[in-house]
Amino acid sequence: ASAATGYFMLAGVLLASRARATRSRKVLATILILQAFAGALVASIVIPANAAIPNAIPMTSALSISGMLGFTAIIMLSAKIIMEDTEIRLHRLAMTDHLTGVLNRRGLLEEFDRIKKRSPASDRYVALVLFDIDHFKKINDKYGHQSGDAVLVHFCTMAQRVIGDRGLFVRMGGEEFALVAEVESPSSTVTLAEAIRSNLRQSKITARGESIEVTTSVGISEATIRDADLSVMMTEADRALYAAKKAGRNRTVLHVNSANVVVPSPDRDENPMDNNADRQVAALNRISAIASR
Repeated sequence: ASAATGYFMLAGVLLASRARATRSRKVLATILILQAFAGALVASIVIPANAAIPNAIPMTSALSISGMLGFTAIIMLSAKIIMEDTEIRLHRLAMTDHLTGVLNRRGLLEEFDRIKKRSPASDRYVALVLFDIDHFKKINDKYGHQSGDAVLVHFCTMAQRVIGDRGLFVRMGGEEFALVAEVESPSSTVTLAEAIRSNLRQSKITARGESIEVTTSVGISEATIRDADLSVMMTEADRALYAAKKAGRNRTVLHVNSANVVVPSPDRDENPMDNNADRQVAALNRISAIASR
């Protein structure tokens, strides 16, 4: 009876775990439940028989065989689950940036491939957004590398909060970051990128008792999932990012129809046509309409 109770408890813990429900975990939980029922069945026979005839315990062989087989299966499956969990942890470490906790470049590649495989013929969009923190070297030189690291961690935490479950945030290296997401339309990406940029600009970050003003330049590339090519999108987003820096930094530039277009923003008092990015009137009008919604 005690063994049955223990097996039921172990199965409950296994099934209630937040860990991914792999096949090995499901099989182990099934064996534990079967062992629990077997123990309960044996108890229902043994206890009354033992009460009627002291020291007489029937089904000893069946109980022993069941216990040995169950115990062996539990040990083997437990070892397999431990190895699977170790592989998952090592894989996660290989894809995660150690400072910020977000995915690294390898994680970006895997997520992009996952989107492509999930909807290979979809007309939905996949967006690649590159971020580069403006004048980050000056922050390190003035406030120290520890404060620079704090800025990077703050940026990732804030960006993940804004993004939620709409995409994945990635550290490409140094002060460069990326967002990859499957979106309904280009306007969704512009809205998301601008939310991250403006939230960083308004963030309260302090170092050595001083407030640090941190901004980021943003470059966006988009394509339908069916036609998306990561290397092409990376080149387009990088060109858009360069255009954002050339146009004065702290702004978002969208690569659209072979042109780079600065997204107008209410936090900058400027004429959207007064920039050094490639100009395309039709695309600018479209982005202006998106920004004004």
